[in-house]
Amino acid sequence: MTKTARMGRESTEIGRRARLIRRRRGLSLDVVAGLAGLSKGYLSLLETGQRGFNRLRLIEDLARALGCSVIDLTGQPYLPVDRDTTDALAAVPDIQVALHNYGPDDVPDVRPRPVGELVAWAQTANDHRDQSRLSLAGRDVGRLITELQVYALTAGSPDRDRVVTALVTACGVAGPVARVGAGNLDLSAAVGRHMYGLAQRHGNPGLIGFARWFWASDLLNLRRS
Repeated sequence: MTKTARMGRESTEIGRRARLIRRRRGLSLDVVAGLAGLSKGYLSLLETGQRGFNRLRLIEDLARALGCSVIDLTGQPYLPVDRDTTDALAAVPDIQVALHNYGPDDVPDVRPRPVGELVAWAQTANDHRDQSRLSLAGRDVGRLITELQVYALTAGSPDRDRVVTALVTACGVAGPVARVGAGNLDLSAAVGRHMYGLAQRHGNPGLIGFARWFWASDLLNLRRS
């Protein structure tokens, strides 16, 4: 079977499962499409296999809208739709190290790169995540979190403000990278908890709200998986 044929068959199966879950939960196309950020027509095409699930983020958005896990839709820990998605899994060990070695109140014992370089790196990683380029987004993101945390807990104003924002942004990248496999939902939830602890320590209401939403979403997905 060719790669194109395999991907087409996988997309058809995901669409079938999405339609089944939606109907079992009594949800209309309009409601699910709105929650997933899609048009009603496009969701209908996805459900009937006339459009492919060629981005992991699309599957994640649909799973969240349906109130199910990614594995409920794919039937496997992750959908290896491309090399980028598979390569993103390589970032998971570094994310684990960043979270397990340092809590939100711990100053990492490392020498960080200049603030400007780290802030720019966080933004670039976030841009890659927005474009579903997870292997690029996740590249050394664990190290990025660790180095930014040094400044977040030691830098004075005004650097501290932009550093903490960059750190929360980096965590917001690490979560989806960890979630690339349903088996890593617990790690993504741990990222959310870490992000929330850092945001609370800083006291910025906007960052706290974002971190709380991020963490709560992963906890909900974890319970349903």
